[in-house]
Amino acid sequence: MGALEHGPLGGAPGSPKRDLPTTLILLALALVGVAIPFGPRAIGMSLAAFALLLIVALGERTRVLLTWPNGLGALLIVVWFIPIKGYALPVDLPFQLEHYRVTILLLLFALCAAVLSHRLSFGLAGRGRVVGALAAIALVTQLVNLDSIDTNTRVSGTALKALSYFLAYLIVYLIVCSVLTSLSEIDRTIRFLVVGGAIVAAASLYEARFGFNAFDHLHEWFPGFERQAREVLELRSGRVRVIASAQHPIALGVALTLAVPLAFYLATRARSVNRSRAWVATACLLAVGAAATISRTTVAMGVVMLIAAIYLRREQIVRYWPVLLLVPFVVHFAAPGALGGLYKQFVPKGGLISDLNGRAGQGGSGRLADVDPALRLWERAPLFGQGLGNEFPTTEDSSFFPGKAPPPIIFDDQYLDTLVKMGALGIAAVVAFFLGGAIGLIRRARSMIGPHSDLAAACGISAAGFSAAMLFFDAFAFVQATLVCVVVIALGYRVVELSKGSEAQVSAPIRGGVS
Repeated sequence: MGALEHGPLGGAPGSPKRDLPTTLILLALALVGVAIPFGPRAIGMSLAAFALLLIVALGERTRVLLTWPNGLGALLIVVWFIPIKGYALPVDLPFQLEHYRVTILLLLFALCAAVLSHRLSFGLAGRGRVVGALAAIALVTQLVNLDSIDTNTRVSGTALKALSYFLAYLIVYLIVCSVLTSLSEIDRTIRFLVVGGAIVAAASLYEARFGFNAFDHLHEWFPGFERQAREVLELRSGRVRVIASAQHPIALGVALTLAVPLAFYLATRARSVNRSRAWVATACLLAVGAAATISRTTVAMGVVMLIAAIYLRREQIVRYWPVLLLVPFVVHFAAPGALGGLYKQFVPKGGLISDLNGRAGQGGSGRLADVDPALRLWERAPLFGQGLGNEFPTTEDSSFFPGKAPPPIIFDDQYLDTLVKMGALGIAAVVAFFLGGAIGLIRRARSMIGPHSDLAAACGISAAGFSAAMLFFDAFAFVQATLVCVVVIALGYRVVELSKGSEAQVSAPIRGGVS
């Protein structure tokens, strides 16, 4: 994309006149009308001219549609609305070709074309070392463990898939940091993110009330959707937890919560009081949808985000305190039983600590019960870990759980999972990217002013919440939530980078506001 605010995808500057496509279509219709009295031959020639002018008109209009913010918006729509690992394209390949993967590849090809034509350059918003370290460690981890991975065909396929998921996050970060050139473009991308999340939140509330998940029926309504088996029923405290378009209720709650600070940011950028209130209402909808997942992880994430928000924007939080008090009542009426279910999760029978230590030796063991086995596994390969996609413990690990054959451990803690699979170097890089990214954005937000500061603050708050949530679920296995977080971090660092640029590049978009 070029330096202009709304240049077309690929980087060509300039934009067409807004009335040219309409003029061309009207001219084509006029030609057909004039040709009618002159017989079939004249009509045929006029229809050919009509088709030609229509193609030109569509080409002119497409130049307005194919912009980088719209391209990123398309990716966010796919991520929000098409359940990942739930649908694939109906093509015969050795692997499942999912819609979000195709979208990322198309954006990456377009970015490479723009770079080769010198219209854009690759950018990582000042975080090249962290991103490069993550990519390098992931690749080295797989190479170091290649022998153990190749001994099992099933594990080999899983390892390749796990590596591709991980690298996809870094590719999306690269794309976002490379293609957005102004605050107004970033704002447009954020609107896609927030509105998409709000629609998913509304669908999750409908699912909570009526038990119907619209995202499980996309293959009935749209061609090109091949349904993949996925477990969608999960009970907690006697209630069915909503899943909507996510892979798991926890991942859904985390993804929706990530969008809440960005909705409040859009409220500060709105041009009118009514539009500001609409964005605040959208933030409430996102929070209520997240609460309907009955997830302790979402609550813990919200608490960390609230603390970060008070640290950064105490006055604004005080101004919005009636909204914060209103959310529990809305949750009660929109998703009856959700608050009661959450209470029971924090006060389970036998106590919370006992619950977190429970189910040792089972695939879905308590989070604290996994710490000791994880440390034992880490000791075997302390630097680079035992490989992405590997399952632990293996058959020789019966000493972990004497008297029974151990099932694979599902680490409900991304940091433990990373420690085992990518080693000390891997976890250091992951912490630097997510938690370090959150801290960096929060620090930058305190030293900046205006809309740039507000956006950096919102992204930092979201990233801080996700960094806390990673303690309670294996985040990288849930692509939707992690992709949303990666986009948020990239947007935050891109706006920090833009704030250091020339005043001519950023001042006009700042005055524009958000519609």
